[in-house]
Amino acid sequence: MQKYLELSLSVILQTAVIIQGQSISPLNTPHPVQATDSTVVITATASPPSWVISPEGNWILSWIFNGTEVALVGYVPYPNVDSAVESTIYSSRITVSVVAMPANFTTQLTIAQIRADEDGYQVEFGGIGIGFEVDSQSIVLNIRDCNSSLPYSVIVDATSRVFNSPGTFTCSNEGELFYSNSTMLTSSDTTCLESAEWSGQDNLQCWTAPNVTLASSLSDGNKLTVLEGDGFHLTCNYNDVIPAGNTSRFYIGGKSYATTQGEPFILSSLQRTDNNKVVSCQAVTPYTDLSPASGRSSESTLDVLYGAAQDEIRTCNWNLNETGICSVVFFSNPNSQFVSLSKNALRKLENSSVKAES
Repeated sequence: MQKYLELSLSVILQTAVIIQGQSISPLNTPHPVQATDSTVVITATASPPSWVISPEGNWILSWIFNGTEVALVGYVPYPNVDSAVESTIYSSRITVSVVAMPANFTTQLTIAQIRADEDGYQVEFGGIGIGFEVDSQSIVLNIRDCNSSLPYSVIVDATSRVFNSPGTFTCSNEGELFYSNSTMLTSSDTTCLESAEWSGQDNLQCWTAPNVTLASSLSDGNKLTVLEGDGFHLTCNYNDVIPAGNTSRFYIGGKSYATTQGEPFILSSLQRTDNNKVVSCQAVTPYTDLSPASGRSSESTLDVLYGAAQDEIRTCNWNLNETGICSVVFFSNPNSQFVSLSKNALRKLENSSVKAES
């Protein structure tokens, strides 16, 4: 069933003294935007004074479309009969009907398949009677095609943009279609409505994840070098997108920590056990909450420098005049090239593991 937009005018028949040369200015009423090729229905309500509908009074009102009178609607009293005069003289696209007569009545002007070139046309309703005049009411038509682009990077692919035309929602930024309440759009199909809007367009947005970079007070590389016992701070930088975010999440060795956007995260008193931990950050937005792998920076690695230390305390025993092997393991970052032992003096090594004979 075809829908249409109904507009209203209110006309009150008033007794008045007609002053020669005086013109009655129309009361212009804003017209909502309406789609090309839709049907416009304008309703006027008239409430004449009681004496007008007596046998002494009669009146005829006119519908005027873009300066052309298209219909007459009136009341001519006869003894015991209330009659209405109605005529349509413009075109088959424009019809007029009278809903009720005579004391209070409404009349409708219907314009089928409104054209784009009729944008700005004025529709008036008013007229004159014996001994009185009627202030005209008018509406200026506002005819539009449905838009090809919408806010928040939403676009509509359609071969036609007039009323009832089909279309498809897409994103100009390669994002995904969500409503502002975090509901994902389940179907991208849409239709041009009589209000010159696409069905389902309200609060529709194209969501994307921010571009995120991890910065530190040490460097911007993927290796974060620091002495054992020292610390530094990290910052998660990301661009503004829809939907916006105001929180950063830092991932340090499998654990996560949250801060306000732009606020640095401080790593302090780092230990050798922190060496080689993976570090990254993520922008927290409604979109990244729904897509946890998105909006994350590239990974960096902690490089904690520390001196050589024995892996475990080991005592080596053997009898006098016997040969034995004692293995002592040392670790350091970077790996030690020389390890000093209490026996066999100084020995050059390629790594931090030492084997010394007695």
